[in-house]
Amino acid sequence: GGGRRSGGGKPPRPTYSLGWYTALAPPPFERTRVLTLGPRHFVTNGLPHPVAVVQAGGDVPVAACDLAAAGGPSEAVVVVRPGETLPFYWSNAFTERTARFRLLAPAPAPAAASGLGEAPPVPV
Repeated sequence: GGGRRSGGGKPPRPTYSLGWYTALAPPPFERTRVLTLGPRHFVTNGLPHPVAVVQAGGDVPVAACDLAAAGGPSEAVVVVRPGETLPFYWSNAFTERTARFRLLAPAPAPAAASGLGEAPPVPV
């Protein structure tokens, strides 16, 4: 089990897991129930570095994580920046529903913007 199901050369189909809740509508419609749909899974990054999230069991190379972190196109990789919360959907409906996380290197800050320039060598 856990293998890919062939779809005649078609790309894997994503799975959109939705969560829902009901609430009473505000007056004067208090007898009406309001159904709200939204993403079921969220990823929150509390780390000081960006994190790449992919579905385990897929064929997502490490280079795809780096490309997505640089702002390149990637349907299978979700890059969550520090302090950000994003919805997460399974990119392949036929593989295991387990997430894989990769800590990404932060983008280097330009020396001119920091005003610090290069750090002096540290004597050993």
